Amino acid sequence: MKIRINFERLDRGNVSFRSAAERMAKFIYDHQEYFYHLAYVVRVSKNWTFNNYQEELTKYTNPLKPTMTASAHNEKLEQEYIYTLTNLYGLCKKDADIHILRGILVEYVFSTTCKAQSNRDWTLEVGCAVKINGRTVEYKCDEIDESKKTVDLGAWNFFKQSGIFAEVKVSPDVFGDKDCGFLQCLRNILRFHDLVRYKIYVFSLKQKNLMKAKIESLGYPLDIDTIILAPDNLFTENFFDF
Repeated sequence: MKIRINFERLDRGNVSFRSAAERMAKFIYDHQEYFYHLAYVVRVSKNWTFNNYQEELTKYTNPLKPTMTASAHNEKLEQEYIYTLTNLYGLCKKDADIHILRGILVEYVFSTTCKAQSNRDWTLEVGCAVKINGRTVEYKCDEIDESKKTVDLGAWNFFKQSGIFAEVKVSPDVFGDKDCGFLQCLRNILRFHDLVRYKIYVFSLKQKNLMKAKIESLGYPLDIDTIILAPDNLFTENFFDF
């Protein structure tokens, strides 16, 4: 018997951040050579504050560094990238905004890349609850009063009974018990339906082995249904290949 999976957008967050992050993500997808720099800046900005972020950002944009290759220099593209990046961080009004922006940026680069491969047969949403046959998937831990019922990206093809579910983090350090618990709840339900094919992605800006170690330390048993994706493989991954 076929099942229905629907997504309800819950995590809308800061509208201005998301609009600017979407522009950056589209630029990065079209000019993937700049992803190396963006990923580096997002990682190092972990310790920036509202008072010093402009000075810190200038260290990496004037001139642009580090770069992965010595490819042909395109001054117009570089200036567009720097302008977009500077405006993004310029939206921050307090220390906490920097950390919010970092997470949103990574989510949008991932979702933009995934969306580029999708077609009309797929329903795709970000920051969403997952409803399977009308019931919302939710993880609850009463001991520590913690719950979770969203994924960073969900995609479903009813005709193929195939789905993609992704958790996107800046670093393995912020992948926690509730993330692990939710993915296990989702996996348990999906495994109950024999016709369903699915992939669970966990993506961060750090090396694959670091995320793998973090997931395993939380007790999530890795299997072929879970793909740990690193930055080097983001643009070559065949998300919808089942």
